[in-house]
Amino acid sequence: MMPGFKRIIWCQILAICLNKVLALIPTEPPCPSNSSIETQKLVNLFVGEFDNYDQARLDLKKKMPPGEKGGHEHIHCSLKKIDSGIDLRDPSESNDSRHLTISAHYYFDGDPQKTFRYRIYSFQPQSTYSKKKNAMMCISTMKIFKLNSSSEKMLKNHNYELCSFIQEKGAVGLKDLYYIEGCDIEWFKNLKFLKRNLYFGKMASGEGAWIDSQRNPGEKILIKDDIKLQRNKILLNDRGYNIDGKMVYGNSKGIPYEMKRVIKSLKDRLKNVKND
Repeated sequence: MMPGFKRIIWCQILAICLNKVLALIPTEPPCPSNSSIETQKLVNLFVGEFDNYDQARLDLKKKMPPGEKGGHEHIHCSLKKIDSGIDLRDPSESNDSRHLTISAHYYFDGDPQKTFRYRIYSFQPQSTYSKKKNAMMCISTMKIFKLNSSSEKMLKNHNYELCSFIQEKGAVGLKDLYYIEGCDIEWFKNLKFLKRNLYFGKMASGEGAWIDSQRNPGEKILIKDDIKLQRNKILLNDRGYNIDGKMVYGNSKGIPYEMKRVIKSLKDRLKNVKND
Protein backbone atom coordinates (compact mmCIF):
# COMPACT_ATOMS: atom_id res chain seq x y z
CA MET A 1 0.00 0.00 0.00
CA MET A 2 1.33 3.42 -0.94
CA PRO A 3 2.38 5.74 1.98
CA GLY A 4 0.23 8.56 0.61
CA PHE A 5 -2.84 6.33 0.57
CA LYS A 6 -2.20 5.32 4.20
CA ARG A 7 -2.12 8.99 5.21
CA ILE A 8 -5.52 9.55 3.54
CA ILE A 9 -7.02 6.57 5.43
CA TRP A 10 -5.64 7.81 8.75
CA CYS A 11 -6.98 11.33 8.11
CA GLN A 12 -10.43 9.94 7.42
CA ILE A 13 -10.35 7.88 10.64
CA LEU A 14 -9.26 10.93 12.66
CA ALA A 15 -12.03 13.03 11.10
CA ILE A 16 -14.66 10.44 12.08
CA CYS A 17 -13.34 10.28 15.66
CA LEU A 18 -13.27 14.09 15.92
CA ASN A 19 -16.86 14.36 14.75
CA LYS A 20 -17.95 11.85 17.40
CA VAL A 21 -16.15 13.82 20.12
CA LEU A 22 -17.70 17.11 18.98
CA ALA A 23 -21.15 15.54 19.02
CA LEU A 24 -20.75 14.94 22.77
CA ILE A 25 -20.11 18.63 23.49
CA PRO A 26 -23.33 20.48 24.46
CA THR A 27 -24.52 23.03 21.92
CA GLU A 28 -24.05 26.62 22.98
CA PRO A 29 -27.35 28.20 23.99
CA PRO A 30 -28.84 30.64 21.51
CA CYS A 31 -28.19 34.31 22.09
CA PRO A 32 -31.00 36.42 23.62
CA SER A 33 -32.23 37.48 20.19
CA ASN A 34 -32.65 33.83 19.22
CA SER A 35 -34.41 33.26 22.54
CA SER A 36 -36.90 35.93 21.49
CA ILE A 37 -37.42 34.10 18.21
CA GLU A 38 -37.98 30.82 20.09
CA THR A 39 -40.49 32.56 22.37
CA GLN A 40 -42.38 33.79 19.30
CA LYS A 41 -42.41 30.22 17.93
CA LEU A 42 -43.67 28.96 21.29
CA VAL A 43 -46.50 31.51 21.39
CA ASN A 44 -47.51 30.79 17.78
CA LEU A 45 -47.64 27.06 18.55
CA PHE A 46 -49.55 27.65 21.78
CA VAL A 47 -52.39 29.52 20.07
CA GLY A 48 -55.40 27.45 19.02
CA GLU A 49 -58.41 25.44 20.16
CA PHE A 50 -57.68 22.36 22.26
CA ASP A 51 -59.80 19.76 24.05
CA ASN A 52 -59.66 16.27 25.50
CA TYR A 53 -63.07 15.07 24.32
CA ASP A 54 -61.63 11.81 22.94
CA GLN A 55 -59.83 11.10 26.21
CA ALA A 56 -62.90 11.85 28.36
CA ARG A 57 -65.15 9.69 26.17
CA LEU A 58 -62.66 6.78 26.29
CA ASP A 59 -62.45 7.04 30.10
CA LEU A 60 -66.23 6.72 30.36
CA LYS A 61 -66.20 3.66 28.06
CA LYS A 62 -63.66 2.11 30.43
CA LYS A 63 -65.99 2.97 33.34
CA MET A 64 -63.46 5.47 34.70
CA PRO A 65 -65.42 8.58 35.70
CA PRO A 66 -63.54 11.67 36.94
CA GLY A 67 -62.44 11.47 40.54
CA GLU A 68 -60.92 8.59 42.46
CA LYS A 69 -61.24 6.18 39.52
CA GLY A 70 -58.84 8.27 37.46
CA GLY A 71 -61.05 9.55 34.66
CA HIS A 72 -60.90 12.99 33.08
CA GLU A 73 -63.52 15.71 32.74
CA HIS A 74 -64.16 16.95 29.21
CA ILE A 75 -62.33 20.29 29.03
CA HIS A 76 -62.04 22.72 26.15
CA CYS A 77 -59.29 25.34 26.10
CA SER A 78 -59.32 28.33 23.75
CA LEU A 79 -55.93 30.08 23.49
CA LYS A 80 -55.90 33.33 21.51
CA LYS A 81 -53.09 35.77 20.83
CA ILE A 82 -53.74 39.31 22.04
CA ASP A 83 -52.30 41.92 19.68
CA SER A 84 -53.87 45.01 21.24
CA GLY A 85 -56.10 46.18 24.07
CA ILE A 86 -54.02 44.82 26.97
CA ASP A 87 -50.95 46.64 28.31
CA LEU A 88 -48.88 44.68 30.83
CA ARG A 89 -45.99 47.12 31.07
CA ASP A 90 -45.09 48.33 34.54
CA PRO A 91 -44.05 51.98 35.11
CA SER A 92 -40.33 51.09 34.85
CA GLU A 93 -40.66 49.79 31.27
CA SER A 94 -40.27 51.93 28.17
CA ASN A 95 -43.02 52.54 25.64
CA ASP A 96 -41.13 50.29 23.21
CA SER A 97 -41.44 47.25 25.48
CA ARG A 98 -43.75 44.54 24.21
CA HIS A 99 -45.22 41.54 25.94
CA LEU A 100 -46.34 38.52 23.96
CA THR A 101 -49.77 37.86 25.42
CA ILE A 102 -52.37 35.11 25.17
CA SER A 103 -55.89 34.80 26.59
CA ALA A 104 -56.75 31.37 27.96
CA HIS A 105 -60.42 30.38 28.27
CA TYR A 106 -61.18 27.02 29.94
CA TYR A 107 -64.64 25.46 30.13
CA PHE A 108 -66.34 22.10 30.65
CA ASP A 109 -68.22 19.94 28.12
CA GLY A 110 -67.53 22.19 25.14
CA ASP A 111 -69.90 24.79 26.59
CA PRO A 112 -68.55 28.34 27.21
CA GLN A 113 -71.37 28.85 29.73
CA LYS A 114 -69.52 26.32 31.92
CA THR A 115 -66.39 28.44 32.19
CA PHE A 116 -64.22 27.59 35.18
CA ARG A 117 -61.05 29.57 34.39
CA TYR A 118 -60.02 32.63 32.38
CA ARG A 119 -56.39 33.74 32.41
CA ILE A 120 -53.99 36.10 30.66
CA TYR A 121 -50.54 34.65 29.92
CA SER A 122 -47.57 36.97 29.38
CA PHE A 123 -44.36 35.57 27.83
CA GLN A 124 -40.91 37.05 28.45
CA PRO A 125 -37.86 35.69 26.57
CA GLN A 126 -35.05 34.20 28.65
CA SER A 127 -31.62 32.79 27.86
CA THR A 128 -30.83 30.64 30.89
CA TYR A 129 -28.84 27.46 30.25
CA SER A 130 -28.38 24.64 32.74
CA LYS A 131 -26.61 21.33 32.18
CA LYS A 132 -28.29 20.02 35.33
CA LYS A 133 -31.61 20.03 33.49
CA ASN A 134 -30.50 17.49 30.91
CA ALA A 135 -29.26 19.99 28.33
CA MET A 136 -32.52 21.94 28.56
CA MET A 137 -32.58 25.65 27.88
CA CYS A 138 -35.14 28.00 29.42
CA ILE A 139 -36.34 30.12 26.52
CA SER A 140 -39.24 31.95 28.15
CA THR A 141 -41.02 32.68 31.42
CA MET A 142 -44.81 32.80 31.37
CA LYS A 143 -46.49 34.99 33.98
CA ILE A 144 -50.13 34.29 34.78
CA PHE A 145 -52.77 36.95 35.42
CA LYS A 146 -56.48 36.90 36.07
CA LEU A 147 -58.98 39.74 35.76
CA ASN A 148 -60.18 41.42 38.93
CA SER A 149 -63.72 40.58 40.01
CA SER A 150 -65.45 43.57 38.37
CA SER A 151 -63.62 43.10 35.04
CA GLU A 152 -64.29 39.38 34.98
CA LYS A 153 -67.97 39.98 35.65
CA MET A 154 -68.06 42.40 32.70
CA LEU A 155 -66.19 39.88 30.52
CA LYS A 156 -68.75 37.21 31.45
CA ASN A 157 -71.53 39.55 30.32
CA HIS A 158 -69.75 39.65 26.95
CA ASN A 159 -69.76 35.82 26.81
CA TYR A 160 -66.01 35.84 27.39
CA GLU A 161 -65.40 37.59 24.06
CA LEU A 162 -62.33 39.67 24.88
CA CYS A 163 -62.56 41.99 21.85
CA SER A 164 -66.15 42.91 22.66
CA PHE A 165 -65.20 43.43 26.32
CA ILE A 166 -62.28 45.75 25.42
CA GLN A 167 -64.47 47.78 23.05
CA GLU A 168 -66.78 48.63 25.93
CA LYS A 169 -64.25 48.96 28.73
CA GLY A 170 -61.22 50.32 26.87
CA ALA A 171 -57.62 49.16 27.23
CA VAL A 172 -56.90 46.70 30.04
CA GLY A 173 -53.88 47.46 32.24
CA LEU A 174 -52.22 46.07 35.34
CA LYS A 175 -54.80 47.86 37.50
CA ASP A 176 -57.48 45.56 36.04
CA LEU A 177 -55.49 42.37 36.60
CA TYR A 178 -54.27 40.26 39.48
CA TYR A 179 -50.83 38.68 39.11
CA ILE A 180 -50.90 35.11 40.46
CA GLU A 181 -47.62 35.17 42.33
CA GLY A 182 -45.54 31.99 42.53
CA CYS A 183 -47.22 30.34 39.53
CA ASP A 184 -44.79 31.44 36.80
CA ILE A 185 -44.12 28.75 34.20
CA GLU A 186 -40.63 28.36 32.74
CA TRP A 187 -40.65 27.02 29.20
CA PHE A 188 -37.77 24.79 28.15
CA LYS A 189 -36.50 23.35 24.91
CA ASN A 190 -34.02 20.49 24.60
CA LEU A 191 -30.84 21.71 22.91
CA LYS A 192 -30.55 18.38 21.09
CA PHE A 193 -33.92 18.90 19.39
CA LEU A 194 -34.02 22.64 18.67
CA LYS A 195 -35.74 22.15 15.32
CA ARG A 196 -38.63 20.15 16.78
CA ASN A 197 -41.94 21.69 17.86
CA LEU A 198 -41.60 20.39 21.40
CA TYR A 199 -41.62 22.50 24.57
CA PHE A 200 -41.75 21.65 28.28
CA GLY A 201 -43.34 23.89 30.91
CA LYS A 202 -42.36 23.67 34.60
CA MET A 203 -43.29 25.84 37.55
CA ALA A 204 -40.44 28.23 38.34
CA SER A 205 -41.07 27.70 42.06
CA GLY A 206 -40.21 24.02 41.69
CA GLU A 207 -42.38 22.48 44.39
CA GLY A 208 -45.57 24.37 43.57
CA ALA A 209 -47.19 27.48 45.04
CA TRP A 210 -49.82 28.20 47.69
CA ILE A 211 -52.58 30.49 46.40
CA ASP A 212 -56.08 31.55 47.50
CA SER A 213 -58.79 29.06 46.61
CA GLN A 214 -61.47 30.28 44.18
CA ARG A 215 -63.98 27.65 45.30
CA ASN A 216 -63.50 28.25 49.04
CA PRO A 217 -62.55 31.88 49.83
CA GLY A 218 -60.25 32.15 52.83
CA GLU A 219 -58.59 28.81 52.17
CA LYS A 220 -55.22 28.13 50.55
CA ILE A 221 -54.46 25.44 47.99
CA LEU A 222 -51.15 24.10 46.71
CA ILE A 223 -50.86 24.37 42.92
CA LYS A 224 -48.63 22.07 40.86
CA ASP A 225 -48.38 22.24 37.10
CA ASP A 226 -46.47 20.43 34.33
CA ILE A 227 -47.06 21.07 30.63
CA LYS A 228 -45.80 19.52 27.44
CA LEU A 229 -46.58 21.39 24.22
CA GLN A 230 -46.38 19.55 20.92
CA ARG A 231 -47.47 20.46 17.41
CA ASN A 232 -50.95 18.95 17.69
CA LYS A 233 -51.64 18.67 21.40
CA ILE A 234 -50.98 19.90 24.92
CA LEU A 235 -50.38 17.45 27.77
CA LEU A 236 -51.55 19.28 30.89
CA ASN A 237 -50.99 17.92 34.38
CA ASP A 238 -52.53 20.67 36.48
CA ARG A 239 -53.55 19.76 40.04
CA GLY A 240 -54.37 21.37 43.35
CA TYR A 241 -54.26 20.15 46.97
CA ASN A 242 -55.78 21.49 50.17
CA ILE A 243 -53.86 22.04 53.39
CA ASP A 244 -54.51 18.39 54.38
CA GLY A 245 -52.89 17.11 51.18
CA LYS A 246 -56.18 16.05 49.59
CA MET A 247 -56.50 16.65 45.85
CA VAL A 248 -59.19 19.23 45.09
CA TYR A 249 -58.79 19.19 41.30
CA GLY A 250 -56.71 17.42 38.66
CA ASN A 251 -56.40 13.76 37.76
CA SER A 252 -56.17 11.44 40.75
CA LYS A 253 -53.87 9.03 38.89
CA GLY A 254 -51.51 11.75 37.72
CA ILE A 255 -52.42 11.16 34.06
CA PRO A 256 -52.16 14.45 32.09
CA TYR A 257 -55.16 15.91 30.30
CA GLU A 258 -54.51 15.17 26.62
CA MET A 259 -55.72 18.34 24.93
CA LYS A 260 -55.72 17.75 21.17
CA ARG A 261 -55.65 20.61 18.71
CA VAL A 262 -59.06 20.77 17.03
CA ILE A 263 -60.00 22.37 13.71
CA LYS A 264 -63.78 21.96 13.79
CA SER A 265 -65.85 24.87 14.95
CA LEU A 266 -67.27 24.78 18.47
CA LYS A 267 -70.78 24.50 17.01
CA ASP A 268 -69.87 21.37 15.05
CA ARG A 269 -68.16 19.77 18.05
CA LEU A 270 -71.21 20.41 20.25
CA LYS A 271 -73.33 18.62 17.63
CA ASN A 272 -70.98 15.64 17.82
CA VAL A 273 -71.23 15.54 21.62
CA LYS A 274 -75.06 15.57 21.50
CA ASN A 275 -75.19 12.85 18.86
CA ASP A 276 -72.95 10.41 20.74
